[in-house]
Amino acid sequence: MRFVAIALVLAFVGCSGCKDKQAAKQEPAPATTPQAPGAAPELEMPNVTGPGLVKPTKLGPTIAFGKTAILLDGESVVTIGPDGMLDSARLDTLTRLLETKATSDAPIAIELDSSITYQRVGQLLDRLKRAGFRNLALVAGPDAVIPIELPDTSEANAGGVRPIVTLDHNRLVLWSASGEEGTKKKPKLVLTIGGNPSDFQPLTRALSEIVSRRWPSGKRSPEDRTIIVQLDPTQPASTLLLLLAAVRAEGGRELFPNIFLAGGV
Repeated sequence: MRFVAIALVLAFVGCSGCKDKQAAKQEPAPATTPQAPGAAPELEMPNVTGPGLVKPTKLGPTIAFGKTAILLDGESVVTIGPDGMLDSARLDTLTRLLETKATSDAPIAIELDSSITYQRVGQLLDRLKRAGFRNLALVAGPDAVIPIELPDTSEANAGGVRPIVTLDHNRLVLWSASGEEGTKKKPKLVLTIGGNPSDFQPLTRALSEIVSRRWPSGKRSPEDRTIIVQLDPTQPASTLLLLLAAVRAEGGRELFPNIFLAGGV
């Protein structure tokens, strides 16, 4: 099974630079007005728990995706209307401002309001990727992040077992593109998911069983560290982060840290 409609690719790998050096040179960013005291958008960040989180060391500029605006280092850049739509021109302004701020290998931090939908998160990450910003860190709590990168989507079709996690509303299904660990018709695991971290524990255990059985020595090729994650567009950011934390690791055991985010179910 080939995945040709993948919009985003997330992989937990070492830092390779926040900005893709092949990206075209951008025009100078227009000036922005600093956010007035008390004017910051409401931002109810999820406090995620799970085995796949890491403690941040050094982070670059911070993007805060709230209910009414997107801020860059505290300054409002993108206003969000009642319909939740993101203005394309303002997203271009955001990436131009990042040109002047992302000057090191430190990942760009992204804070997400818990209620922001998977569709809107995907829109932001896709714009960052197309602008050449591929080294990011999703903030998952006061002292926890999920480091991600946005490499080429062709790697999603590179082979290997390629487990797939599909979450459609409250139904989570684990299967594999290769068919070796379940198929779409006969999946490896089917779960009913609520909003609790414990709901994802059976998924973590199932992935751990696959890793220990197939690669007992711990030696795996990069494609066998890859998992494809697909959520319906209405899933909130809080659920997305819980799912990413659940598939990356179990205790000290690496599971599938190379995470490809596919388009909505």
